[in-house]
Amino acid sequence: MAQQLGQKTFSSPEEASNTLFTALQSNNEQELLDIFGPDNKQIVRSGDETEDSQSRASFVEKYKEMHRLAKEPDGTTTLIIGARNWPTPIPLVNKNNSWYFDTEAGAKEILFRRIGRNEISAIRVCQELTAAEKEYRSSQHDEYASKIFSDEGQHNGLYWKVADGEPQSPIGPLVASAVAEGYAKGQGGPPTPYRGYYFHILTKKGKNAPGGAKSYIVHGKMTEGFAFLAYPAEYRSSGVMTFIVNEDGAVLQKDLGKKTDVLAKTMKKYNPDSSWRKADGQQEETAGEPQSKWQVGTITAVQCRQAADADPSISSCEVSLKVGDTVYVAFYKSPFGRDTVLFATGRDLEVLIGENTIMYNDLLGDSFQVPILSHTIVTAQAGQ
Repeated sequence: MAQQLGQKTFSSPEEASNTLFTALQSNNEQELLDIFGPDNKQIVRSGDETEDSQSRASFVEKYKEMHRLAKEPDGTTTLIIGARNWPTPIPLVNKNNSWYFDTEAGAKEILFRRIGRNEISAIRVCQELTAAEKEYRSSQHDEYASKIFSDEGQHNGLYWKVADGEPQSPIGPLVASAVAEGYAKGQGGPPTPYRGYYFHILTKKGKNAPGGAKSYIVHGKMTEGFAFLAYPAEYRSSGVMTFIVNEDGAVLQKDLGKKTDVLAKTMKKYNPDSSWRKADGQQEETAGEPQSKWQVGTITAVQCRQAADADPSISSCEVSLKVGDTVYVAFYKSPFGRDTVLFATGRDLEVLIGENTIMYNDLLGDSFQVPILSHTIVTAQAGQ
């Protein structure tokens, strides 16, 4: 509950929440840093300006729908917004008759939500780009596209401006969506992240790839395969995992660490060794149909206790999630203390049930990836 030096205080929770709303509505980053503390730039800025603006606009919209303050048993106050009573993750604390946002208590939760949302998006984009390459080659081309954007008047990339009577480009819907969300697309300018991630085509594969090292480009045409790389714009702020995918369609992931930006920018080959593993939450496909699909589940029970760790903010939790007539019980360690903010009994979540993981996608508008260490699945009788 430590207050940061230079962090703004308020006379009441009402004043604090109104000031936060005004700062988010005006997209005022300096005011947000004053509110949350100058050391919390990571939660104010993700590295993706468009994503930040969208997140703030979503908060403002929910705040206008409904907002109220709830006193918690520990003496803190939670700002609850939206028609579906979304509890904001950073509590308000009273110290010497002054109120401030206890950013430390909620910062990790905010980062995990943002990172999870962006990583889920990056996996989906990798899968869509893979499908786009296959569509490109199967439709009047004898090669894969070696660039994202076509040259003016050409169809030599995955995207082109469609003139009357011309076929749609393979990634028309994806690019259209990105442009609609405010992302500058095109050539000549600096690269712009899409939902916190940069995407690049890899034109070679290394010795660790199936079939060994070779170039995908032969005689100027990319006929021998393709691969994509996706890496976070800001490590541990917009994302953690770096992703790669080739023509087989299996997305692999690896945490490249603090030097992610440098390592990713120098990566020119699809060359996964044993340190790369299958990405969490991706949909496997057999005969064109996904084996696992996103479903709606309801949280039926939550039990958390402090784990036997040195860090007192770590909790060991058990969440029961009912999907249809099946109850999934997930055991995990939570790296943040306010578990009930994420997992409240009765909340509906969009989930992807994998072989070893459960991916959560919050229907309130915040997707995130829960760091599940292990889980068991319990089948219940209908009606239980």
